[in-house]
Order: sequence, then C-alpha cells, then structure tokens
Amino acid sequence: MTIKWTATAMRLVLGAIFLAHGISKLQSGMDLMADWFSSVGLPGFLAYMVAMLELVCGTLMVLGVLTRSAAIGFIVVMIGAIVTVKLPAGLLGSNGSPGYELDLALMALAAYFAASKETGFGIDSLLAERDRQEDARLHAAAAPSAFDALSPLNSSPTVPGDILRKREVPPHNRTSYSINSVNTEPVTADSRRAASASKTSKPTSAASTATKRAPFKPSMT
Repeated sequence: MTIKWTATAMRLVLGAIFLAHGISKLQSGMDLMADWFSSVGLPGFLAYMVAMLELVCGTLMVLGVLTRSAAIGFIVVMIGAIVTVKLPAGLLGSNGSPGYELDLALMALAAYFAASKETGFGIDSLLAERDRQEDARLHAAAAPSAFDALSPLNSSPTVPGDILRKREVPPHNRTSYSINSVNTEPVTADSRRAASASKTSKPTSAASTATKRAPFKPSMT
C-alpha cells in the first residue's frame, strides 16, 4: 500500500509539472514560442507540438490514464530538450544558461512509469483491478469444484424408502430350489404336496403286489 501511495504522489507531481509547462507556453503566446524555437535552430511548428504534448500527456498523467504512453511522451520531450538546447551548458548550467539536471530528473521519473506496472491510484489501476476480478471469476467458473469432482460418486438416483424396505413374502408364495436335483425349476409348496401324495399311492414293492394278486392255493398234506 505504501508503494502505491508513493507511486501516486510521483505521478501527480510529474503530470503537474508538464501540465504547467504546457499552460505556460499557451499563456506566453504560441507565436513567441515558435520564434524562440526557430532562434535555437528548431522548426517553429515544434513549439505547437511540444505544447500540445505537454498539455495532453500532463492531463493523462494526473488522471492516471494511459500512464505508460504519457511517460514515453515525456521522455521524448526531455531528450529533445537536452540534446538540442541544454547539453552545451552542462549538467548544472554555465554562463547563465540552465543545465539539464531538472530535465534528467524528470526523464528518470517518467522512465519509472514507462517501465513499472505500479502507477498508483488512478483510472489505469481501477481498470486493471476490474480485469483481474473478471479473470478470477472466469477462472473460478471454468475450474471444477471439489463437489463437481466427486459428483459421479454421488450420482445414483434417490430411491424412495418404501422400495428399500424389505417386503415380507407370504409362506405359500415362497419358493425354494432343490440343490440335488438336476432340474433347476423352482419347487413350490403345492408341488411338494403333489409329490408326497404320489409317493403314498404307489405300492411299496413288487413282491407285495404279487402276493396280493396271486390266487389262494390250499396246501396238500
């Protein structure tokens, strides 16, 4: 948070300085500024371009909009001022001519905002925060949750309780299967009674049947 507040303060100071220079050129008169540019060997139309750049980029820097682009514009202006006007006077200046120490400091400050992602509180930071929240929301929507990962295990349909309860089958409808029988058809209680009746109706042996059917022969003594 401290770095953010520091970056905000540096950005406001940088933008205010360039905005003040642009307003000063307008107040001095652009014709006079064009004549001065021509006196130092520069095209006069550059005065209008520099003034407009200082006004627009200074406003953007104060608001925190397109901070990196505005900082690059400041660097271009400072390099042009140092190379064309202030470099012969040296860093601190000589013979009443100002040096380029202030231009160098402003260029270094602008280079920070051109290279750094931290621009402090401003419209750029608000837009970046909104993009981060949107990306996080989309990532959370695309990533499967723990419940979704375990959902195949819990995907069995709900069965009513009355189906799960074991229904009691009446004794006369119960079926059992004979283990020793080759036939695997179910044997019911009715078939058991029929089988027992057939067993009692059959003769116990062939000898007893023959005895019953043989005629009576008296013994001869």
